[in-house]
Amino acid sequence: MLTITESAITLQDKVEMATGEEAFRLIQDQTFINKWDALYKSCPWATTFQSLPFVKTWYELYSSRFQPVIVCYWQSGELTGLIFLAHSSSDNKIKGAGGDIAYYQTWLTLDQSNFFIKTSIRKLRLLFPGHTISFVQLPPHTPIDWVEDDSDLKKICTIKKVSRPLVVLKDKSVEKLLRIKDFKASCNRLKRIGNLTYERIYDLQYFCDVLDVLTYQYDFRQGATINWTPFLKNPLRKQLLIEMFKQNLLHVTLLKSNDEIIASLVATLGKNNWIHGVGLNSHSPFYASHSPGFVCFVKFIQMLAHEGYDTLDLTTGNQAYKRRLANGYDQVYELIVSDKSRSVAKEILQDSLLKLLKPQFKGLFNQYKTYFSQAKQEFEVVRNQGILPYSMHKLNNRKQQLYDFKTNQEPDNSDCTAIIKRCSLLDLLSYDQTQGFISRQGFLRDAMKRFELGEQSFTWVEGGKLLACAWFLGPIRSIKDRRPFILPEGGAIIHGIYCHPQANERLDLFLNGVRSEARKINHQADIYAVVSSPVAKRSKIISKSTATLHVKIGQ
Repeated sequence: MLTITESAITLQDKVEMATGEEAFRLIQDQTFINKWDALYKSCPWATTFQSLPFVKTWYELYSSRFQPVIVCYWQSGELTGLIFLAHSSSDNKIKGAGGDIAYYQTWLTLDQSNFFIKTSIRKLRLLFPGHTISFVQLPPHTPIDWVEDDSDLKKICTIKKVSRPLVVLKDKSVEKLLRIKDFKASCNRLKRIGNLTYERIYDLQYFCDVLDVLTYQYDFRQGATINWTPFLKNPLRKQLLIEMFKQNLLHVTLLKSNDEIIASLVATLGKNNWIHGVGLNSHSPFYASHSPGFVCFVKFIQMLAHEGYDTLDLTTGNQAYKRRLANGYDQVYELIVSDKSRSVAKEILQDSLLKLLKPQFKGLFNQYKTYFSQAKQEFEVVRNQGILPYSMHKLNNRKQQLYDFKTNQEPDNSDCTAIIKRCSLLDLLSYDQTQGFISRQGFLRDAMKRFELGEQSFTWVEGGKLLACAWFLGPIRSIKDRRPFILPEGGAIIHGIYCHPQANERLDLFLNGVRSEARKINHQADIYAVVSSPVAKRSKIISKSTATLHVKIGQ
């Protein structure tokens, strides 16, 4: 164990660091655990993410990805300072334990002189030269004045202030949420669909049984909106939620329609009657037009108030729903320690300037970032496919035509029908961008829009890879569907067809299987295929229809 003593304090006072196996042995020691728990309870700004159940669980689950780094401050044999950090060998960064899963990363201390945190930063930089040390985010009341007071640390430390939206649950404004016109209208629409219920989960097995549904819904929406699928990318996140539930750290609620989960909220139980954030807030894209996510949030706030909680921490972020629900704000902080503090300060200055811009300029700036991200993804697609095949695909798919299914050439689809799934979010998340002519985010965004317009997906997956996808649009269209095409009278279409190169030879099997499944949904409608000319040429079970359809659907 590395021990550092300072002449300014007694010989019994020391800062110690433990890493790797030594750190794991430390958090197993009962004497240390008792002192840790006492310090956690005494530190006024401590959060759940510095508690024994969370830190120990996260360290153990992520041991293959991060090396634990623990800094302790001992004064006369008593533990008066503690920092839980993590070091990744894949980059030069030291993060708070919990990484991006922990809403708050801070140090615990009873030291009012700030000697502990200042000494810890200096020693961490000696032990991990060239590394960036970050605390995202420091909760309110964490002492940060020392950054300005210490001329040496000021050169390498950058503090960023961030506004945090709150719902003060004992405030009278909470009652008004139930009377919001949009909330009442959404509830009424959902009640007309089926039996609407809202429940909290207490049983571990029940939580495990529904967790896949929640994570698929979450990843699908996040993938479509910001190109991020955290649970699909990192299975440990789901396991961490299960372990946190076992430790009684989670508050989990479900909104259901006829026993089908249409929205959910998974939040973290905090100190002092607080609820921290919503680490997982999902809603079914099949019901998106009825705003189940908003309904779930309002009912969640109502439940928390009834259960006696004081404050719901909505966490930082500029999402519209947070501004809509919040009735109070405070500030949290981000601390970055780095030799590159000038570039960090530049980013913070840019953020500050953005706040001063008028709303219309902010909108333009955000649009620019969105377009730039989409263009970057499109470039990746072009690079994967080659510019000529990409261009030919776009050209061929600009115009699609109506085709009939032949009645005398139906292939044996017994092997294919069994693997075709309807409205499977996991299947859609299995899209292989390297073999498609559209980015993954573009594919998921298109799927989300189609669900909102009442379409249904049919998918075929093998080996965890999406081989084919088609969309079914019935004769009755949503009033929100303003796409410029008219279906043949009494007709329904199978369109938006995607086929992985590995499945080209079996495309007819898939299409015929989709038609069979579509007939089960609407057996009275005439079912047509809307495809591009290259797809039609590959198929032996469709032929040019005598009916007409003027359509331009890009896929």
